[in-house]
Amino acid sequence: MNQKGFANIALIALVVILAGVAGYFALVKKSEPVVQQTTPPPTTTQTPTPQQPSPAPINETTSWKTYTGNAQSLSFEFNLPTDFSLGKHQELTTNYQYYLDSFTSQSKINQYFSVLITPVAEIRERNRVLSDGKDNSQEPITLGNIIAESHKYNTYLAKVVNKGETTVSGIPAIRQEITIVADSSGGIRISTFLLKDDMLIELSVPKTFDETLYRQILSTFRFTK
Repeated sequence: MNQKGFANIALIALVVILAGVAGYFALVKKSEPVVQQTTPPPTTTQTPTPQQPSPAPINETTSWKTYTGNAQSLSFEFNLPTDFSLGKHQELTTNYQYYLDSFTSQSKINQYFSVLITPVAEIRERNRVLSDGKDNSQEPITLGNIIAESHKYNTYLAKVVNKGETTVSGIPAIRQEITIVADSSGGIRISTFLLKDDMLIELSVPKTFDETLYRQILSTFRFTK
């Protein structure tokens, strides 16, 4: 073999080797798995909405009229809606002693608020006379006892139903539903009773009176002396 023929054979062998290497790398690259880059979704930060402060409740009683009263050692005041006016005032210091203020609505029929104050000694003296001399002056002066004594010989009462306990001007009170039979006004009234300085205070409205309004009036009742 001459030198030219040997060179041709060597060239062919080199081409075959290069083609094989190129095919190998092409095959390896094709078989590699393609890794996809995933972009995480953007993080959304929610800014909390500031809460608006609740509006302060409106105190309707501040625009009402203020009434004051004095019954012996007691001084007191309370507020009433502007359409209420004093319809009746009685204050007796002889025979049967008591203090009464009755306020009536000018816009609603048969709507009133009354304040009746009676000394405990007067209630017991009246009962002593009506019971032919039975003396109960030594009985404990408790709210329940005095309410019962005030009802005992009252011929105007047909029925009394206890409606629970409450407070008025920070003082324990008892609420009752009282049915009247011989009274000129008739009907049923709701009364709240409390004791102060040996005085029985009765704060009354007719049963048809608005319950919320009654509670608002009672919330304004306070003793000033």
